[in-house]
Amino acid sequence: MRRAGGSSITLWKALSARRNVRAGIGATDHLSFRDAGIPGFNATVVRPAKATVSGFDRHGQPQTIEGTTLLARAFQHEMDHLDGKVFVDRLRGIKRDLIVRRIQKMKRAGKW
Repeated sequence: MRRAGGSSITLWKALSARRNVRAGIGATDHLSFRDAGIPGFNATVVRPAKATVSGFDRHGQPQTIEGTTLLARAFQHEMDHLDGKVFVDRLRGIKRDLIVRRIQKMKRAGKW
């Protein structure tokens, strides 16, 4: 992962992503999203606009990094993968049902 300006972020054994949401102050962002784990599908996923990740740098030193907007989204996305989640797990309602049904149909047809 790279920060603005080109410096990279490396975290080993990432421990957590604190997702900071405060009602009423624009604390979430909406972005159309694709996930390589579920190719061919995309949906709008709402995530907190601020996240803090803790882990260790490449020298074994504890590190905590706070990200906003796109960096916060990237932190949360990667922590979701470490937790075994893909973007469809973040969806609710009809959109989630439609994607799950389409995947099941593709599985039955041998196309998944």
